[in-house]
Amino acid sequence: MPNLNTPDDKVSNENTLEKHLEELYRKIASPESRKAADSLFTISDDDLGRYFKPGETESNQ
Repeated sequence: MPNLNTPDDKVSNENTLEKHLEELYRKIASPESRKAADSLFTISDDDLGRYFKPGETESNQ
């Protein structure tokens, strides 16, 4: 069987992985991603009151 893990293949695979990781980082760090995360994890007092109901632990205190 041929050796498919030659040094050239390894370098090529590392370069491909590095490119994918760089692209992923750019997407995660983009202003659009930040805005989406802020919207997703921001809740108003009204929304909190509407959706959060205390459990037994919170209501017994």
